Amino acid sequence: MLASGGMDSDVRLWDPEKGTAIGGVLKGHKQWVTSLAWEPANLAFPTSRLASASKDCTVRIWDTRLKRCLLVLGVHTKAVSHVKWGGSGLLYTCSQVRCRP
Repeated sequence: MLASGGMDSDVRLWDPEKGTAIGGVLKGHKQWVTSLAWEPANLAFPTSRLASASKDCTVRIWDTRLKRCLLVLGVHTKAVSHVKWGGSGLLYTCSQVRCRP
């Protein structure tokens, strides 16, 4: 499974062999998606959790099997430009520009 996110603020899941969308879009971000990261396979296999970062100052954790948001991390005061899963299950994020009210 592949994931994509863009300026429409949605996250989409794709079948890489067929090139077709899997289910509906994952909605929740209010501004465009800047970064995506799958949970590492050493923590859960097959991987079903996906983290998405956005200009809306949030990081969302998605369950891609259930197609729903599990958790919203909204403590950033600036747009989140990158998100990465650590090998021990921690999430690392990076912010760079101020969020708009």
